[in-house]
Amino acid sequence: MNFIPKFPPKTVEVIFINNHLPNVSRKTFNNLTHLKLKNLDLQGNSISVIQNDSFASFIFLENLDLSRNNITEKDAMDCFKSLRKGIHQLRLNHLLWHPLEGLFDGLNNSNVTRIELSHSYLTPFEGRWFSGLPQLKSLDISWNSIKDSDFNLTGLPNIHDINLAGNWFNIIPDFCQFGLNNIANLHLCDTKLYTINHLRNYSSCLQNLKKLYLSGLSIRLIPTNIFSNLKSLTELTMKQMSTQFKKIHKYAFNSSSLQSLTFWRADGFLFTSKSANQEMFHPDSLFGYSKNIKELDLSNNKIDLISNKIRLMFKPLKKYMPKYFLPLFPLLTFISFENNKIHPWNYGHSVFNGVRNLKIVNLRSNKIGMIYDTSFPLALLNNLTSINLLFNRFSCTCDLQWFRNWMKHTRVNISGNNTYKCDTGKLKVVDYNPDFIECHILSISLSIGFGVAFILIVTITGYICRWRFRFQLYKLRSLRKQYKELVNKEDFVYSAYVVYCYEDFTWVKRSLIQEIEEKQGYKLCIPHRDFELGKVFADNIVEHMHLSETVILVLSNNFAKNEWCLFQLAVAKNKLNKLGKLSIFLVLLEEIEFKNMNSALYHLLKMSSYAAWDNDDNAQKLFWDQIRDHLS
Repeated sequence: MNFIPKFPPKTVEVIFINNHLPNVSRKTFNNLTHLKLKNLDLQGNSISVIQNDSFASFIFLENLDLSRNNITEKDAMDCFKSLRKGIHQLRLNHLLWHPLEGLFDGLNNSNVTRIELSHSYLTPFEGRWFSGLPQLKSLDISWNSIKDSDFNLTGLPNIHDINLAGNWFNIIPDFCQFGLNNIANLHLCDTKLYTINHLRNYSSCLQNLKKLYLSGLSIRLIPTNIFSNLKSLTELTMKQMSTQFKKIHKYAFNSSSLQSLTFWRADGFLFTSKSANQEMFHPDSLFGYSKNIKELDLSNNKIDLISNKIRLMFKPLKKYMPKYFLPLFPLLTFISFENNKIHPWNYGHSVFNGVRNLKIVNLRSNKIGMIYDTSFPLALLNNLTSINLLFNRFSCTCDLQWFRNWMKHTRVNISGNNTYKCDTGKLKVVDYNPDFIECHILSISLSIGFGVAFILIVTITGYICRWRFRFQLYKLRSLRKQYKELVNKEDFVYSAYVVYCYEDFTWVKRSLIQEIEEKQGYKLCIPHRDFELGKVFADNIVEHMHLSETVILVLSNNFAKNEWCLFQLAVAKNKLNKLGKLSIFLVLLEEIEFKNMNSALYHLLKMSSYAAWDNDDNAQKLFWDQIRDHLS
């Protein structure tokens, strides 16, 4: 598309990306000048020439994105002068500008608070390029191959958030040398740092640091008390550490301010008794002085939870509750295990031993089909004020009779107890009342048990193999279509016209085109690629749809909210009603939310067949077969 269309009068954000606007002037935006536009995204539009007054009409503009274009430094310098002082953010990634001397002079004393300049090979880097922007607080200069010797941040005293990820630093920069005392968020991920010891040297000017990101580093160890002098640090993230990482010193995470710690996927490190015995880490002191941690993420690590020694490392975390350690928290008054996959248990004393102050238990949305008289210590159960077991399907056998009787006589508040249902039907648990004979005749009990087991097995097997069953059913149904009279294809240029919104173009490009065009040989009409430049967009739609044998609608919530997509849907339905030759096939990328569902989409989904996208391999095989059958 080589022009910007008109938008509704209340539009405040325009995202016009991956089109063709080689020459941009004030005239280019004629269809936008009546808007109180705040956000303008022009990524990837092949802009090579931009006039100096291009943005003069946007008096309300706050955020501008010119990333992935071919604009020269001179043109950018001139056009920035036409931006109003109210501009807040500039995204200028993938532009390969260097140096930036004088580039932002036209914005001196403006309200710019954030600038992005990633992937632009800005080496050497000079902070003085931004000295005329006193409001600048956030700077992203990630992935620019900047080295220690080619880096100077002087001139940026008010920076709060700086992203240095992906650069070639061997040591942590000396922020004190550059006069940076206000940094709150610091990103040093994926750099060439081999040590983080220098944090000690610069802690005096990092007293306002709240969030520190150190993922993807090749450090060998975390030293003792390395974070203890960062008095404002609340969030520390260290993900995907290299295989060189082998040691965590005593009190490495010592920090009285730290509230969130993510230590995720350290492939070469083992939280095992053997590692502890070799002093690779010290379980008893690992979190010994990190008692204010509320969120701890140790995902994708190798942790020996069976070992008492390893479990003790969680003991100091009074504000964090890992699973299976309840006896370590005798003062607990509330626990929540909502939305997990907990199955029935009958060893309550082992689970709740010593937890005497517990008042509220939330076990909502699990797989607890049975509460035994041994699931909870009776003293603890009667001491509760509230228990929530909603959305658990109970197995109404004689074993549940104890729990049903307890429900009827207890003073404990049981959330939604009148809605608890049996897994065999609509019977409520409170209404389940087996007689004495029913619960003491072995043969009847066995029959019920085998029946319940059979239903569970069939249900689980059916769920696991659901796509295989659907695939076989689909193959049988598709045999009937082989005998339908074929439509004459000589008049068509395309096998299918594809309607999609730009947010789903990545899926269209990587999945649909790759499978249907490149592998199967069908020719698709892709508006981004096949529309005639310079022609009115609506005319392009009608003409190309006329040249297509069928229409494929790629449905998503973004589609349902996009006016151009709905327009193309209306064109397709009109041709179908008038000519009767055009067919429509639906591809459902995701469930359409009710708030986005209009009457046209509702009736289309109700009356038409569709292929639903799924990550399951068998589902995808069925998905592509459905599309190929429709095209053939």
